[in-house]
Amino acid sequence: MARAGLLRRARKAITRRAPRRQVARVAFVAGLILLLAGATGNAVFYVYLLHLVAPYFPADLVPLLGFTAGILVLLASLGGITVILGAWLLSKGKRLPGKFAVSLGAGSSLLGLIVQLVLVAYQGGNPLQVAQHALSGLTAVALVMCFWVELKG
Repeated sequence: MARAGLLRRARKAITRRAPRRQVARVAFVAGLILLLAGATGNAVFYVYLLHLVAPYFPADLVPLLGFTAGILVLLASLGGITVILGAWLLSKGKRLPGKFAVSLGAGSSLLGLIVQLVLVAYQGGNPLQVAQHALSGLTAVALVMCFWVELKG
């Protein structure tokens, strides 16, 4: 019985929302770190995904799909700037768009890091050099902070 109460309290503590200003500050610092580390998304990957899904949509919707994907690619390619934009939105009380911008910036930065590692490994380089460069720029810390914002926002 005591164990169930402990699990319930732990679940409540994990899912409890943090104050809006605290979440916005953490997102802002994470965006600055990503910006300074140079972590950005890989736009080529998103264009490739667009070409994969375009045949499954009607021909008259493909330009609209391309325009929407272009905006998302632009935001994703900015990485840290998108996270800072999300922090600003969170500070203004716009929770859903703020979390979306933080998620888009952090997710694209993480995807860009993974693509870099795969490309270096595929080209016969040393993937540890890319990992060392990315981690020395505190990219991992910033990504963890972004995902905390996503959980607590």
